[in-house]
Amino acid sequence: MEEPLSRCSLYPSLTAVNRTVHAVIVFMAIFCLVSCSLLEVQSSEYPDYQSVLADGAIDRGWIPEFLPRSAAQIREKHDLDSNASLLVFSFEAGDHAELKQACSPADNIESPTLQASWWPKDLPSHDLAFYRCLDGYLGLSIGTAYFWRP
Repeated sequence: MEEPLSRCSLYPSLTAVNRTVHAVIVFMAIFCLVSCSLLEVQSSEYPDYQSVLADGAIDRGWIPEFLPRSAAQIREKHDLDSNASLLVFSFEAGDHAELKQACSPADNIESPTLQASWWPKDLPSHDLAFYRCLDGYLGLSIGTAYFWRP
């Protein structure tokens, strides 16, 4: 005569299923957290000033209004959560004085908190003149500008 099946023998792998479901839920939660934090940092590239205007980047506030009309090779990166940002662009020599007038000279500067492959790792050691502008800093050399919000 056969022995009746016990409840445990009917569901021998229920514990294994619970562990698998738990692991999937934990993985999905971690994935969502990482994905959301990556969405907070956004980057843009523009060939020229007109492209920046067309995209509305100045209106959104990530690119400052003092961007000269001769600006080209514009790269921008910002963090929506912290408001930190990086901006680099080239410009014509005639706009150098206009850029300096938009800001005031700065002796002490804060280092950028964001990083980007196109941003110099040793910015303070470059041959730059530094300025305080709005809520950020501007480093100027001949024909290239670096603007950041720490």
